[in-house]
Amino acid sequence: MLHTEGSGIVNEAGEVVILRAAAIGGFLNMENFITGYAGHEHEHRAQMAAVLGEKKAKFLFDRLLHHFFTNEDAAMFAGLGLNCIRIPFNYRQFFDDMDPDTFKPEGFAWLDRCVDICARHNIYAILELHALLGGQNQDWHCDSGTTRAAFWDFKDHQDRIIRFWQVLAGRYARNPVVAGHNPLNEPADPTLNSAGRPGARLLAWYARAEKAIRSVDPIICSSLTVILPNTVYAIHDYSKFGFPGEEQYTGTDTQKIRLRASFDRKVKNDGVEATKVNNAGRIALLEQQLSIYRETGVSWSIWLYKDIGYQGMAYVDPNSAYLRLIWPFLDKKQRLGLDCWTIVSREAVQSVYQPFLASIRDMVDPCFRTGRYPYQWTLERQFERVIREALLSEYVGWELAELFRDKTEDELEELAASFALKNCRTRDDLNETLRRDGAATIKLSK
Repeated sequence: MLHTEGSGIVNEAGEVVILRAAAIGGFLNMENFITGYAGHEHEHRAQMAAVLGEKKAKFLFDRLLHHFFTNEDAAMFAGLGLNCIRIPFNYRQFFDDMDPDTFKPEGFAWLDRCVDICARHNIYAILELHALLGGQNQDWHCDSGTTRAAFWDFKDHQDRIIRFWQVLAGRYARNPVVAGHNPLNEPADPTLNSAGRPGARLLAWYARAEKAIRSVDPIICSSLTVILPNTVYAIHDYSKFGFPGEEQYTGTDTQKIRLRASFDRKVKNDGVEATKVNNAGRIALLEQQLSIYRETGVSWSIWLYKDIGYQGMAYVDPNSAYLRLIWPFLDKKQRLGLDCWTIVSREAVQSVYQPFLASIRDMVDPCFRTGRYPYQWTLERQFERVIREALLSEYVGWELAELFRDKTEDELEELAASFALKNCRTRDDLNETLRRDGAATIKLSK
């Protein structure tokens, strides 16, 4: 079993283990830019069920999950010298909100399958709850359907998730494949403490959750913000270099100093979710970040393993049945600026939104324009999150569902199989960068 010792992670033999990972996002927690829908996963699933019928929609999603991560994927992953897979999942895989005292066996079956596949290929697994009931943050990837983190408003929600983690921790207790638990991804609790800082309920929840998990399994926990034993602190070391509208990364001394300063400012010596990679500049940026992690002995995970072509180590072939079907919808999403993460330019819709946004700005006193949590979000960001990413996306999402109308199960199987590794392409420049880092890390550890 892995555990922490000093500032590192070690195995039972006392050997230092550097976890080199990627996340299989888009799998047990789907995201709009990963599989192509608009808005939020639960809305997408409901729209598909309304158009296809419950039975066919379930068939499609089950087959997509089946093909998304298999032995072939794990073999490719291990072949690159990577040794850990982060498994994000949505609470809806395990909970029925209309039957809150019962857990769905299907969710555990999918998770068991992933862990078993990892075991066959000597890969560690990190179990990560990515989307919580009510939403633990204000963004799309917690699948709340709103722009409020309502998880923090209801003790019932918080208690249910602690109960779930006790069940999950008990299920995998002493399983050597499971490297750790990430109790919740990217929490953003607006509740103010006595010093006027947000996060009061988050810290109280962590204190209870840590005790509950440890009561059944002493395993490593990650992504906490308080000092606890046998705990890895997961930082998200994202750099904006290379994104549309941002400074391009060229590897200057000044940029390298800024990267190192950004890393040093965060929690050191544990685990990092590193830069998302989708172009040559971002590859060079990742190489520099990985060199910092090697130097400091930090474990890391990139986002992400597989998608429809934006940044995955593997991605769905543009000539596949799936992408041929949904390409017009993806084009419309891009033009309307519906996704937060993958939109290249919002210029095409500026003439529609700018007058409206300007009027709203005039209505709000300047001293209150940053008064809505998260405080680092501008009024413009709050606006687009509500109007485009939540409201308009839900309306437009029906157009994607209609593309699947009247498909037979054979046709749905072909669409789902587009996500099988044998039908995907691989991002070779990214994968080679990860392979070289793995080889260098192993060499340093000898």
